[in-house]
Amino acid sequence: MSSFSTHTRTQRERERKKTVQKEEKKNKKKKKKKKISPLYRFSYVNSFYLGLLSGGQIIKRIAKRTLGLNSEKGLAVFCFDADNNKLQLKSFVKDRINSLELTREEKDNILREKIKCFRMNNAIADAIQPSLASYRRIFVMSLFLLGFILVLVLMLYQLCF
Repeated sequence: MSSFSTHTRTQRERERKKTVQKEEKKNKKKKKKKKISPLYRFSYVNSFYLGLLSGGQIIKRIAKRTLGLNSEKGLAVFCFDADNNKLQLKSFVKDRINSLELTREEKDNILREKIKCFRMNNAIADAIQPSLASYRRIFVMSLFLLGFILVLVLMLYQLCF
């Protein structure tokens, strides 16, 4: 056997060993991960759906204008079958969550998760950097208003003098 073939076989064995070690580390991390109770989902339901029901239509209009969308495509998350009964739907979701029989510890855990949801939502909102283009509508409206005021001043000036 040549030294070259021995070297490559040894190198392949080392690579296999490294791969096995990496897989073992991944498996250990997976085992260490704490199983999250399905009850925490209520925190996300509360944050996401009730948030969309409360301010979703405003966010939908902003997204539609900012992204220049001409249709409802891409905005389905803001649409509910119960568009006319949003208050009833919000009340229904809240009542269902409140009717759960939970221990004090479960309620505290859900509350902690809700706070994490709130912080994550705020972090997303903070990460959005407005661009000059996003102020275009305000700029155009300001110019229109300024022009209107200028016309009124000129008309008043002509009437007075």
